[in-house]
Amino acid sequence: MKNYSTIRESAKINEVPFTVIQGWVQRKYVRSIRVGQGGDYRKSGELGMLQYHNIVHDLDVSSLADQWKNDNPGKPKYITSSQYVRYNRKMKGHANS
Repeated sequence: MKNYSTIRESAKINEVPFTVIQGWVQRKYVRSIRVGQGGDYRKSGELGMLQYHNIVHDLDVSSLADQWKNDNPGKPKYITSSQYVRYNRKMKGHANS
């Protein structure tokens, strides 16, 4: 088993929204390392690849993910940002757009 993976990869593996893991990183519940190419964090590198990634410790995430899934059984699992927008619209009763 690897020790570290990106937030998105960890979210897919543990089946939790990646925004939840980002929150854990910000609150320092999960060990993380910021790695990447030098330069402005708001720009993309060659071939559209991100310049920076947050790498999180897998064991920290898996233990918190199990607890999060038990506490939030009705919440969606790993989703992209566009899927999240559609999910919120659906929950608020809006038609698909």
